[in-house]
Amino acid sequence: MSFPKILHRYFLLSLALALCLPLHAQTRRRTSRQPEPKVNVSELLQRYAFDEVIAAIDNGKADCTGAEANQIAATARLGADMLNATEKVTVLESRIVPLVDLLNHLPLRGSCAKWESMEQWKAKLNPLPVKLGKVVCINDLRDRIWFAAADSAGKGMGLWTSFLRSEGWSRPIPLPGLQGNGQNRDCPFVMQDGMTVFYAASGEGSLGGTDIFVTRYDPSSRTFLKPESKGMPFCSLDDDFFYAVDETNQLGWFVSNRGCGKDSVRVFTFVPNEEREVVEASDDDMENTVAFATLSNVKLTQSNTEVVKEGRARLEKLLQHPGGTKQSVKRTYVLSDNRIYHSLEEFASPAAKRIAQEADATIDKLAHLLTERDVIQRTYAAGQRHENIRKRLTELNEAVKETQNHLRELEKNYRKAELQQTN
Repeated sequence: MSFPKILHRYFLLSLALALCLPLHAQTRRRTSRQPEPKVNVSELLQRYAFDEVIAAIDNGKADCTGAEANQIAATARLGADMLNATEKVTVLESRIVPLVDLLNHLPLRGSCAKWESMEQWKAKLNPLPVKLGKVVCINDLRDRIWFAAADSAGKGMGLWTSFLRSEGWSRPIPLPGLQGNGQNRDCPFVMQDGMTVFYAASGEGSLGGTDIFVTRYDPSSRTFLKPESKGMPFCSLDDDFFYAVDETNQLGWFVSNRGCGKDSVRVFTFVPNEEREVVEASDDDMENTVAFATLSNVKLTQSNTEVVKEGRARLEKLLQHPGGTKQSVKRTYVLSDNRIYHSLEEFASPAAKRIAQEADATIDKLAHLLTERDVIQRTYAAGQRHENIRKRLTELNEAVKETQNHLRELEKNYRKAELQQTN
């Protein structure tokens, strides 16, 4: 082969290689520019992987944008805060029960408040609100109720109260601070102090559909303090809507539809903490933290065997004695400067003991009168100065004065009877 032909072939081969290389490079560039798959943030949210959700949205890798992404990011941030502050609670049992039969599976006994279906109360409320909640919470004396109804501002469901009078139940009064604010409230439960209120609500501050909140009445401002979420494990991405504590038996219950079908709910029985203890969250063991937060494995909460054993014993005793027991209220009986009793059993005189018992009942009566008067005064000060409110306020002022005088007389009489017996 001549030299020119060899040179020609070499030229053609070089040209072919030169043309192929850019095409190969272009193919590589096209391959590297393939879009990354978007992250399913809704799925991550259900797994409580809140930090991953926030990172995906902030980095533009989420499978949603705009308002939807903002809403999911807000939920994830709230969830991350709750997860890191999960309360360490001992759960004794978790049972799935029919929704229609729920109230029969909440063994509230003794001196704590109870829930009753709203259906049996509609005829007693006057005037009847346009929209009502699911239940009525009634105190042990059965002379005061709390319930949810369309709030006074027409912007959601607020909490209301009513008192039993000789002529029937009083006109419902809104609880100050528990109206509007973008929340739909329901299922109130009031502790024995008459000031601490738990309730369920959707809307502002809620992680899932409905969450559990707690607030307390502040006498100095004559309103309820800003409610706080109970946090995890009591709140979840599902609906959590009943919370109650029996202080006498040191047991608590809350209800959720997590892991349930449409017509059933899960009832958790737990031991209330005297002091709040937080689960130690760790990136290396986030699965364990999530299990505590969601209560997906109740046994994880039962590390303190003594607390579990004692709690189950109290629960068994409670269920065996449906009537429950009254909580003994600590009171003092001043007989003289150097003689003070702390129990009715210390009285030597039967007559003095009977009078002291009547004095105790009068103290309870006075407390309820003062509570109702305070509510009426706040209603009056807020501008609702109807004739029936003015009339009731006058009646309460007279009743309080009368009861205080009667109490002083009883205290004087039991002192005299006891001292005569023992001197």
